[in-house]
Amino acid sequence: MAEFGAGARWEELARLDFPGGFPTEEASARLLEELYFQRAVQVYLGALPAVNMLAIRDGSQRAFGTGHHILPTWKSRMDAKAVIPTPNADVVYAQSYLDLKADGPLVVAAPAGVIGMFTDFWQRALTDVGVGGPDQGKGGLYLLLPPDYDRPVPDGYHAYRSPTYNVFLFWRAVLTRGDDGPETAQGVATVEQTMVYPLRAGIPSHWRPMRFPDASGIELDMMYPRDATFFTRLAEFVDYEPATSVDPYLAGMMASIGIVKDQPFRPDERQREILDTAARVAPKMSAAMNLSTTLFPDRLY
Repeated sequence: MAEFGAGARWEELARLDFPGGFPTEEASARLLEELYFQRAVQVYLGALPAVNMLAIRDGSQRAFGTGHHILPTWKSRMDAKAVIPTPNADVVYAQSYLDLKADGPLVVAAPAGVIGMFTDFWQRALTDVGVGGPDQGKGGLYLLLPPDYDRPVPDGYHAYRSPTYNVFLFWRAVLTRGDDGPETAQGVATVEQTMVYPLRAGIPSHWRPMRFPDASGIELDMMYPRDATFFTRLAEFVDYEPATSVDPYLAGMMASIGIVKDQPFRPDERQREILDTAARVAPKMSAAMNLSTTLFPDRLY
């Protein structure tokens, strides 16, 4: 491994004065700042799945509105105007963001032929939908239950309890072959058979009409922040969701930088500077890991 100037910084930290086994005021300040920085980097990397989901949701809702009845669909396939992690143009995408705290249990009527999933907002899978799911590609009724749901679960649904109130609905529909190349019309028609409605509104006259806004060609910023606002968004998310939805180790790391459920997150000016730097370093660390042939010597690409 190449030698870098940072090695001298680490050695300097190791040699800070501890007369009589106690740190000087300068040594204590430097070590605690370094600890805060390191913890912030690890929190960023550990919480990226959640803040990534928040950024995708918020970017979509700024453009198309909020509600379980809104299912933005890339009807001419996804294009470069949608700035979002890991997209491709080989399917018709449809994505929605459900809030089980605001709406209670939600029923999703999944059409036959979609390839999709539900995840919580830590991107932990609740279930596949379609060929890989319990409906086996034939379509079916899914019931999404909030984490604090304590009533009997009704029959007739594929029922799943989410650890988070926020749930990601993610559909893909396949393209068909046309005379001039791949066509999306059939895939869009499949997506537009989706229905989402609260369990308490189980009769058709109470459903809100579904909306399928066309997201193709729309400029959408759905990328996670790379500055200190990352941590502000994370703190808001932690406050909204159950404490049990967070991995205990990550919750402890978050607490060490001041992010604790039901407590105000108020970093001082110096801490905010450190958080901002950590939010610029952490994504570069992630990219370096992803591209490393040392960490992943057997990767093919």
